[in-house]
Amino acid sequence: MQKWTFKHQDESIIVIGQTGLGKTEAALRWLGNGKSFFVLPLKSAINAIYHRIKNVVFNNESYNSLGLIHSDMVSKAIAEFGNQNNYSDFQKYIEEEKQWSKQLSIATLDQVFSFVYHYSNYEPKMATLAYSKVVIDEIQMYSPTLLAYIIYGLKEIQRYGGKFEIMTATLAPFILDLLNIHGLKFTMPEKPFLDSKINHRHNVKTIHAQLESKDILEKAQGKKTLVVCNTVQKANKLYLELKEVGVDVHLIHSRFIRKDRSIKENEIIHAGKTTNHNLEVWIGTQVVEASLDIDFDLLLTELSELNGLFQRMGRCYRKRNYKGENPNVYIFDGGNKATSGIKRGQHSIVDWTMFSISKNAVKNLNGVLTEQDKINLINTNYTSEKISVDDDNFISRIENSIKYLQDIEETELIKKDIVSRFRGINNVDVIPEQVYLDNKVEITDKLIQLDRNKQKIRVLYKNENKNSNDITKLKIENLKLKNYLNSMTVSFPVYLLDKSEIIKNKDLQELGYIILAKVFNYNSETGLSLNKSKEEEDDNFI
Repeated sequence: MQKWTFKHQDESIIVIGQTGLGKTEAALRWLGNGKSFFVLPLKSAINAIYHRIKNVVFNNESYNSLGLIHSDMVSKAIAEFGNQNNYSDFQKYIEEEKQWSKQLSIATLDQVFSFVYHYSNYEPKMATLAYSKVVIDEIQMYSPTLLAYIIYGLKEIQRYGGKFEIMTATLAPFILDLLNIHGLKFTMPEKPFLDSKINHRHNVKTIHAQLESKDILEKAQGKKTLVVCNTVQKANKLYLELKEVGVDVHLIHSRFIRKDRSIKENEIIHAGKTTNHNLEVWIGTQVVEASLDIDFDLLLTELSELNGLFQRMGRCYRKRNYKGENPNVYIFDGGNKATSGIKRGQHSIVDWTMFSISKNAVKNLNGVLTEQDKINLINTNYTSEKISVDDDNFISRIENSIKYLQDIEETELIKKDIVSRFRGINNVDVIPEQVYLDNKVEITDKLIQLDRNKQKIRVLYKNENKNSNDITKLKIENLKLKNYLNSMTVSFPVYLLDKSEIIKNKDLQELGYIILAKVFNYNSETGLSLNKSKEEEDDNFI
């Protein structure tokens, strides 16, 4: 795979290769020494790839070559420069990242592809991409709207001279059809890259029922076990039930404040090392699917859809064959009902039609599932014809979004107006009330210090003999203070704000922070969850 990507450095390419085969290294060979962007869907995956490239490829000497671009990049930079006294280097590093001055930038989609809106003064970004290479990793994880941005954006990049690589473990035929329909030019190898020596990783059994804690107790004995749920509510429920009976169980999902989430990500990466033989049970959600290099002995998962299922399976026997007789992957398809978080209409975690197709595709799985079998399931079931059975289907939503981008007027939007719209996430960062109360003294102290520093900066700017180093130090200190406040926040769905009570705090609101009242509980063990009195709304809080 690495030889093939290197041979085709001068072309746009699509590469399909099994999980754990080294697609990241193959992408780096394709990128070569030119201007490059590496785009992934999740910040946790971006951070993991960034550290992997920094530590292994650049041997920690990466500051002149490697950049990190996402909404928390200042926090990451503070972590790397925070104990150094050379604040000018820190400021230079941040500015270079923001200005796309690094040779290779690891980024989220919204940071690179916002140009598709043709907002005022988007041309410099487009000009940079015109001589750059762009890698799109995990393309199957994006929503219809974001897939539309990718297709439209790649066409624009290619039109002006840039090149792209799409790399994935599985690629749905309907996505290939869309790329061809919209005129993208690319080269693909004759067949996917599979490792014949590691081709029996998964012995799979589909269970026609909902996933319950008793299933975990029965099957996890003596094994390092990963359980993946579709929703936070389901994950919390199973976690609490297992903890109550004394299981060594851990929990990770997207509803932890950033400080706690970072700790948990480090813990699951440590737990998921092949050399770690502690018999732990980890329960998580989609956050474990993408680019986390973890390897468990047993996987129990709710069915989401085929792409997500195979991503989850890639976290079990990641780079080794399985020789046992009993299954090491159990898929729970919900029985006569859908699995958690799956429903028709809005706020479903995956498209209803794709879930239904997937449920039918896996209903009789019972035995070894090879890497080629997985690709065959995708190729057979995710065709344009099968996905398009409903009027409001996945493909039609992609096409409608592309048409919107084609019709948009260049003067319609300015850059700051498109950020939340582009991300297609419609979440806001909130500070849970309990977190605010537990840390009120320190939060208040940080706010006072922020205000003092701002006043000092204003005075220094007015002083004709102002010392720029003093101003820089105060600005860096303010970034650290804001970084502390950011660490207290959790991402929260906008559509649930009208069901919540907001606590007013003028100082925090002026900085853009919202305090969420106790309709939602928070603790560092289970994260943000609804009060029991609001259980009737559980299916919305996914």
